[in-house]
Order: sequence, then C-alpha cells, then structure tokens
Amino acid sequence: MRNDHMKISNLETTILYCPFKENIHDAARKIAGRDVLLIEISTDESITGLGFLTGLGVASGSEIIVINEIITKGLKPMVIGKDPLTIEQLWQTMYHGTTRYGRKGAAVRAISGVDIALWDLIGKKTNTPVYKLLGGYADNTKVYASGGFYTERNDIHELIDEMQGYLDKGFKAVK
Repeated sequence: MRNDHMKISNLETTILYCPFKENIHDAARKIAGRDVLLIEISTDESITGLGFLTGLGVASGSEIIVINEIITKGLKPMVIGKDPLTIEQLWQTMYHGTTRYGRKGAAVRAISGVDIALWDLIGKKTNTPVYKLLGGYADNTKVYASGGFYTERNDIHELIDEMQGYLDKGFKAVK
C-alpha cells in the first residue's frame, strides 16, 4: 500500500544569545541577555516550518538549554516520520509523551515551540496565514510597546522619558 502523506524528515534547533551591555532588571529578576531558540521542521516535500521561543537568561541561563534538550532528545523522535498536517494528533503525542518531564514549564514551552513551527509549515503548505488557520478574522490589531526595564543607574526620569518616547511614536499603550 502506497502512502502519499507528507512526512516530517528533520527537526533542527539553533540557540542564539546576545548579552546586554549591562544587566537590566524587571520587577522580578536581573537579566544579562536575550536568548532565542529557533526550531525548524523540514518535510520530504521540501517545505519547512519555523518556530521560536524566547528566554531572558533566567534559571542561570539554562532555560533555553533545557527546552532545547527536551525538543532534540524528547520531542524530535516523536515527530520524525509523521504527517505534519495531523497537528492535533502530534500535539497529543508530544503532551502525553512528556508526562515524566512535567505538565508545565519547560516541557510545555518545548511543545509550544514545535507547535508554532508546525503551524508555520501548514500555513506554507496551504498558502494561508497562520492567524487565519487559527480562526483569526482581523486584518489589523492594536499593538503596544514593551519596556520599562532598568539598570542600577536608572532613575524615574529616564523611565518617564522612555514611556514618553513610546507615546511620541504613536503607541497608545505600554507594557
């Protein structure tokens, strides 16, 4: 019997890290840099999907490293050879297959990164934006600026100036 379903042929990850010139802080922690985990899923039809996860160098910088290990050693074997269009089945396989890793934190973040790459792949296969695949209907959305991080030498006037700068650029809200 011939099987004409597309198959996942590979899953690769890349860790990127950019240290900040000086540590910044949010309300809960010191942050030394920005790390990103890129996830690329390839198929036997030469279609690739990209996903990514961000971190803030927390947990002594191990957050992205731990998630990467879960993906490359745990999730990758679960999805290789599978049809990427069976996204719900793949999610269930990954979720149930990581029971021993935990049902929150790094394991769920790892699943979400692979899931994002799978949705991107499906969007490319069907030539449909992911937001439409997920039921989105808006052609535009409200945005906000993210900021308010500080260093040991910042004062309240610098924070006020930063927020005013976002407003001057047209943002209506800041997180």
